[in-house]
Amino acid sequence: MVNQSFGPSDRPSGGRPRGGEGFPQAIHRALDTLDAQRIRTLTQEPGAQEALRDPGFIFQRMQREINADQPVDRLVKVWPVLDALSQTILRNDRRLLISAQRCVVELQGKDPASAVSVAHQALDRGLALAPQTIVTTVSKAWVRAETLGSLDSCVSLLEFALKRGAFDRTDRHAVGQCDALLAILCDPTPCHRRISSRYRSETTLADISARMVLGARLAQAVVEAGLVFNEIRNVERISMTIRALSTVGVIASLQASYKAGEISRAGLMTAAHEAKLQFTDLDARDATYDPQQEAAVGPTLMKAALTLAYQCFGSEPAQDGTARTFRRYALPGATVGTLFRALEGGKLHLEDLEREWIAVIAFCALELEHGQREDVVRAATLNSALGLVVRRPLDLPDGKESAETAIRRASCVSYLLYHALPRITEVSFLNSAIEVLAAAFDANPDGANEYSVWHDAIEKRLAEIQRARDEKVRSPSASRPPQGTTGWFSKALKEGYDNS
Repeated sequence: MVNQSFGPSDRPSGGRPRGGEGFPQAIHRALDTLDAQRIRTLTQEPGAQEALRDPGFIFQRMQREINADQPVDRLVKVWPVLDALSQTILRNDRRLLISAQRCVVELQGKDPASAVSVAHQALDRGLALAPQTIVTTVSKAWVRAETLGSLDSCVSLLEFALKRGAFDRTDRHAVGQCDALLAILCDPTPCHRRISSRYRSETTLADISARMVLGARLAQAVVEAGLVFNEIRNVERISMTIRALSTVGVIASLQASYKAGEISRAGLMTAAHEAKLQFTDLDARDATYDPQQEAAVGPTLMKAALTLAYQCFGSEPAQDGTARTFRRYALPGATVGTLFRALEGGKLHLEDLEREWIAVIAFCALELEHGQREDVVRAATLNSALGLVVRRPLDLPDGKESAETAIRRASCVSYLLYHALPRITEVSFLNSAIEVLAAAFDANPDGANEYSVWHDAIEKRLAEIQRARDEKVRSPSASRPPQGTTGWFSKALKEGYDNS
């Protein structure tokens, strides 16, 4: 009688199963049942590597298993077998890749969620699935998604494929798919009908925020991979993503502040109305509310927007030996303004590196705005940027910032003001900038000359502002400033400080 199975305890020293059964016979029986664990064990037996040098019979069997008539429960069992084979000398056999790709394609229509999972695992094993296969797999799973977890799986697959370089930067299918998904994931209004007819309804800001966190992840993978968005239909996609993440991020932060009793209901609802976000439960306090978890959502979205904006710019050496700034993705001045106002209104805690990003964004936007009327960065935007850079960190251990932070903040001030100083109008922020330079001097006396130059430049700008105001007061035709036009973010910010 032939043994039906064998393991370490009943294996003779030669590595062959008892009863005279050889490797081909044993693996044929394992293939009959698609027993991946058995195949994994067999391929680790002494002599198995030699037997696998002629694996034609294995792949012929796999081809018979992967077909349109195969029931889905058996088709799903094919991938674990291929996965086991990918950890043998067959890992580089083209027939393994072909089998894996066919498995994914057959699963796309029968079990889209499993197709996504198999495609992700195949890429992780180093199997270079065709870009079109990956895009189609995501597309077919997306239209049948029922939960946020289903969307997460689709985003994870695209994210992984982008990081692994599975797509060419100009691949129209990949660019189109990412553009379409970003439009849905980062829609700041309920958009469950745009996902699938089966997707659960979105009724709260928390629903939208959770979806947009996935959008932030996909956007990050897109810009890191350098996918080219330069056609009319997609050129503004990253910019629109930044605006959406900023807007929902600040409202989510204000909602958390309201539920913590830090701002009033009126402040929250006014902000939501001006941002065109209408939710009936914004001011609701339910039993399942998790203050710590909800408080983290807004900063997550706003920091994602800041990171994306920073990555919209790049620099390269110019012929004259200087560095030339260029745009990787379109970032109009209006989007920069939305971002900075959100960071200001949400009272986002900024690390040293994030302050540097703000300075770089303002610097690059100003450097590239010449001749681009639609990209003009307004004075209010630059005031916001300077306010963010000079604002003292809120979590100082002993009330005093470190020497490194003081020096880095001063560097941010000088970098930001390099182009922006003539257009800064907020006196209080300029005075704070002088304080930042003074703190940097205390930490780094060797930088006295640089700090002195900037101190003098700021003082000169303050004098110009004062002269302009004096002339306006003396002028009989001077118009009175408009009343009641303070933006919602400034009101919320002031209210938060008053209650702190």
